[in-house]
Amino acid sequence: MQIVQKLPQRFAFAAGMLSCIQNEYYFLNRIIFSEETTFYVSNKENLSTAGRIWGSENPHAIQEVERNSPKIHVWCVLLHDAAIGPFFFAETSITAKIYLDMLQIYSIPQMQLLQPTDIFHQDAVARMLEHFAGTGLPAGYPQGY
Repeated sequence: MQIVQKLPQRFAFAAGMLSCIQNEYYFLNRIIFSEETTFYVSNKENLSTAGRIWGSENPHAIQEVERNSPKIHVWCVLLHDAAIGPFFFAETSITAKIYLDMLQIYSIPQMQLLQPTDIFHQDAVARMLEHFAGTGLPAGYPQGY
């Protein structure tokens, strides 16, 4: 069983989002969602995107992992009426610099063109966002995007 963390903050966020949706007709059209995943040639699931094994009833459950299996990292963006990507990373390991380069060179120019008044939701990259603080994002993009 997983205990929900930061419940008051999650509730406040949900209430704020509902308020924005009610007060601004096109609010949901301005949100840009991103997603990334890793596909392995070995056909093994990636636990970071596929889920986790939970439970205390069967402590013998295992997850097979093949080390150094060939893989490809894929990233895309979904807008209300368009998609950007997919973007395939040639690198075997995605660092903050590689990720920031992809955003600055490939993704952000397209987002600015397609949806200049956007709200960019970047999912599951907390390790990357630490690098973006300050000067990582281009001029004109508010911090927190």
